[in-house]
Amino acid sequence: MLDQRSETVRALRHDMKIHLSEIAALVKRGDSEGVKDYIQRMNLELQEATPLVDTGNPGIDIVLNCMIQKAYDSGIQVDYKVTVPQDLHLSVWDMTIVLGNLFENAIEANSVVETPQIRLMLGYLNNSLIIEISNTFSTRVVFKNGLPISTKTSSEPHGIGLKNVCKVLEKYEHSFDIDCTNEWYTTRIMMQL
Repeated sequence: MLDQRSETVRALRHDMKIHLSEIAALVKRGDSEGVKDYIQRMNLELQEATPLVDTGNPGIDIVLNCMIQKAYDSGIQVDYKVTVPQDLHLSVWDMTIVLGNLFENAIEANSVVETPQIRLMLGYLNNSLIIEISNTFSTRVVFKNGLPISTKTSSEPHGIGLKNVCKVLEKYEHSFDIDCTNEWYTTRIMMQL
């Protein structure tokens, strides 16, 4: 059952660009019924996939289901606890940047770890979203201007993801902390909503 669900989620993620292009073409043609039908078909496919995280909040559910599945596909054990209200008013854009970049970094850090693990706690308390994501890591972390320096060796730009997270956090009253102890790299964020 898990393998079938994983395969369905992978297939949907792979085809998402095509789906979005088709929806954009329908919108351009002014075919609102076509858009509605297309989205309903996509929704049925997603429901059959039985999501890993189902808070009812699309801004959180979409990015977490995608990233947790990506971690599983990479052979990483993921432990998570997500307890947020369904009607939490969040920007899907902001949540994709924050959660997506934190997960991408955690997945990448686990690529060179013998027993890769990610732990996520996402909760809501006193009008604040609380995010804590931890991952195992094996290299020494060096900080510059409060952010870790990337250890990537490719020629592509590095450190952009965390800078983008910081830009999103500037929109909110927030706290942001990174801790590297006992082979665990932990990012803690509190965003007042």
